Amino acid sequence: MSAVRVFHMEVQMFKRKTGLMCRMLLVWMVAGCVTKNTSGPSETTAVRGDAVECKVTRSLSLSSILFLLDESGIEWPYAPQYGIQAYELIYWTEDASGLPIKASAALILPDRDGLFDLVGIQHGTEIKRTRAASRDPLLTGEGMLGILLASMDYAVCVPDYPGLGISEAMHPYVHASLGVAVADAMRAAEQTLETMKNQVHLRFLMGYSEGGYATLAGQKAIESDYGDQMPLTGVIPMAGPYDLAGTMQTLLQNMDYSHPVYIAFLLTAYNRIYGWNRLNDFFLPPYAAQMESLFDGTRSYSEIAAVLPPNLEALLDSSFVEGCLDGTETELLETLRENSLLNWRPRAPVLLIHGDADEVVPYMNALSARDSLSQMGGTVSLVSIPGGTHQSAALPAFLEAVSWLKSLPY
Repeated sequence: MSAVRVFHMEVQMFKRKTGLMCRMLLVWMVAGCVTKNTSGPSETTAVRGDAVECKVTRSLSLSSILFLLDESGIEWPYAPQYGIQAYELIYWTEDASGLPIKASAALILPDRDGLFDLVGIQHGTEIKRTRAASRDPLLTGEGMLGILLASMDYAVCVPDYPGLGISEAMHPYVHASLGVAVADAMRAAEQTLETMKNQVHLRFLMGYSEGGYATLAGQKAIESDYGDQMPLTGVIPMAGPYDLAGTMQTLLQNMDYSHPVYIAFLLTAYNRIYGWNRLNDFFLPPYAAQMESLFDGTRSYSEIAAVLPPNLEALLDSSFVEGCLDGTETELLETLRENSLLNWRPRAPVLLIHGDADEVVPYMNALSARDSLSQMGGTVSLVSIPGGTHQSAALPAFLEAVSWLKSLPY
């Protein structure tokens, strides 16, 4: 449940250490933005996973990508081969209530046509609606990772999720409905590639933090809803909260937990999704009255963190905390168990990656997922990053993920 976008978190130098945003001005002058549009099915005929519109948002030459990579200081072991084009893909999916909505994703392609392996990259915690890869992949870390993978000859889909990008709904934070949005984005991406006279060979999913959760939820939804049409080859969830009830109880044992925004986001999102009207039960005043406006999609993580107290003790009602720890807070705990991702059988191989010193999303999530999904009959392996915190393990995790992709004998 990281507040820093997937790749942005592990390579902060893109925005902080190297001042990349300033350097991007040169690339923008070279590459520019393109405004060509292509349209898909009409609203009257669209169904889940149908592409509605696809427009180019950015073109980057190979030399521009090499420049960005050099300026970042990242030791990226894979040489870019192609320039890329990035698209804003709008598609039909469902919200957490099962109602049809339009959502957006970034589709990033190498500058060639033909047969592609399609990789879905799910991003970590994002709260501000406009920080979306669909608007421009250079705005987000997972968008930048998508550029690098596309330059390595993959087709890449980066879903914004409901509540981000073009969607104005409240984001269903670490909720199982994210899997539907991921599955439908992959279907829309494949449909769009076919419209462009391209074809998809193999399909993969990966993501870190909330993106790890969304990746595993996406696998479950794809294999349930589109399994025969879109068989997955491999899935790589990283540092995700797959055991939501266990994670909540673990984090509440330490009231000094220094990332209260994540807990506040989850409780506020679930309160909205399930119509509980229980913010006063969860939060102490004055915070209970502020939650809906804080998480309305207009504020960033840092802006919200500046309003909330620095730990859980000053944020959460003590009776609520006690109920979570002793099991009497049944409404929330049962709902979290329903949205956990432990009790199903994955078809495609799953590679879990997690830092064993993760202070944000407890490492026990990876152990629980490995053991439970294996017992359900899945092919599941775990790569642990020794001493890896939520931030320090992120770049090694992505490098391990890309290495696994390239090592598969297909």
